[in-house]
Amino acid sequence: MTAKQVKKTKKTDKGILNKTLGLFDKADDFVDDKVKQVKKSKAFGTATKTLKKVENFVEDKMDEFEKSETKKKLDKAIKKTGKKAEKTLKNVGKEAKKAGKKLAAKTGKKLIELSKSKPAKVTKPKAAAAKKPAAKPTAKPTVKPAPKAEAKPASKPKAKPAAKPVAKSAAKPAAKPAPKAGTKPVKTSKK
Repeated sequence: MTAKQVKKTKKTDKGILNKTLGLFDKADDFVDDKVKQVKKSKAFGTATKTLKKVENFVEDKMDEFEKSETKKKLDKAIKKTGKKAEKTLKNVGKEAKKAGKKLAAKTGKKLIELSKSKPAKVTKPKAAAAKKPAAKPTAKPTVKPAPKAEAKPASKPKAKPAAKPVAKSAAKPAAKPAPKAGTKPVKTSKK
């Protein structure tokens, strides 16, 4: 680069930097002005007053509660319940130990009784191979005749007769019907 070009780029860089600084200062001034306007507004003033009133009210009630006897009573009640809880836990622990000892003694007695008695014979299950082979189905199913319905009282519904199974015939149906005597046979092509 030549010396003239370097000087021009430095000037433009300084110019852009100065412009951005100027814009930043203007934006800062604008925000400050708006904050001042909000602080001077009636809504902001009433909001701050009500917040201060609420804060004072809550502080006063907290002070009254700390000075009152109800806080002292609550503290005493909390201490009493803590002590009672400790006592009951100790008692429960003692009772659990007693129950455990009794249970252990009973199980020990039962074990001694079981060891003194004769052991029962243990039978082995029969082998699965000893099962009877399954019967082969017959070619024709046997059909029992339906029993005759007797006269029954009208209050009970009549039983419907069971459907009879139909046996399949072994004969094959004819492929084509025979042509009539007076007609010409039609030629068909097989694909």
